[in-house]
Amino acid sequence: MIRAAAVDVCGYNYMLPAYDIDTKKNPNRIIFGSETNPPRIPQLWKYAESDPANLGDFTWTGWDYLGETGVGITNYQGKMTFSAPYPALLAYCGDIDLTGYRRPLSYLREITFCLRKNPYISVQLPQYYGADAKNTPWAVTETVRSWTWNGFENKPVHIEIYSPGDSVALLQDGKEIGRAALENHRVGFETVYMPGKLEAVAYQGEQEIGRDCLTTAGPATQLFIHGWSGKKLTFIEIQAVDQQGLPVMEGEHQIHVELDGCMLDGFGSGDPMSIESFREKQHTSCRGRALLAVRGRGTVTISADGLKQCSISC
Repeated sequence: MIRAAAVDVCGYNYMLPAYDIDTKKNPNRIIFGSETNPPRIPQLWKYAESDPANLGDFTWTGWDYLGETGVGITNYQGKMTFSAPYPALLAYCGDIDLTGYRRPLSYLREITFCLRKNPYISVQLPQYYGADAKNTPWAVTETVRSWTWNGFENKPVHIEIYSPGDSVALLQDGKEIGRAALENHRVGFETVYMPGKLEAVAYQGEQEIGRDCLTTAGPATQLFIHGWSGKKLTFIEIQAVDQQGLPVMEGEHQIHVELDGCMLDGFGSGDPMSIESFREKQHTSCRGRALLAVRGRGTVTISADGLKQCSISC
């Protein structure tokens, strides 16, 4: 690697197997992961922590983006492809989706960095249970942080848990259904879906170190909204919730906005297959969520069929 000798610090794109080899051959070389696959962060970070010559890691990618369509979309027909055809719009490989919502892999990263003490539960889509799921190196089989799967009662589901510690126990409605060792902060469980409560307990040896739980939500009754105002734009997070305020991630909604005194700058969701415009006053939610950006000061009224209307000033 003649070019590597000409720089003070050498970036490695998708070259994890070369880390040990190159630093042993070149003991004075300083390296870093300049572009790496998100699911491999536990392995990558072990090198960054243990090797003084390794400065750290940059994942591809932190935030989802338009283009390279489908590189992170799970294929359930057993086909390994780098991209997805129309109507795919997003790469769908970000730790954070297009609207700023954290996806499950971001929690694996947080746990790997020792920034989260509790485990994190998510569930594979039950309609694809047993399917021949294929993913590129930039993705894992899609999971959703929800224990609300109407129509799949008494059907098998796969649960994915990211966690600190060395093992995790999974409880369903208070009854332990399994305990398993973690591998690179990950472990999977199989169970049968029934509405109720799902709880993960993380252990280091026999000592409990953290918990996480999911509870079945009721029907969506209203929209939760929260806004952040900057110098020019206000971003408004929109989420369908039940009467208790729990997010409802199934049953998408056509969300409408009315503006008084301010202007629409963008309106969309994290759906990688959406063909809807970002410049219209209505958009379909994805997992019950959407994000609105408005310019200027005024009042925004947000509504969806069957849900309580709400307003916010910006």
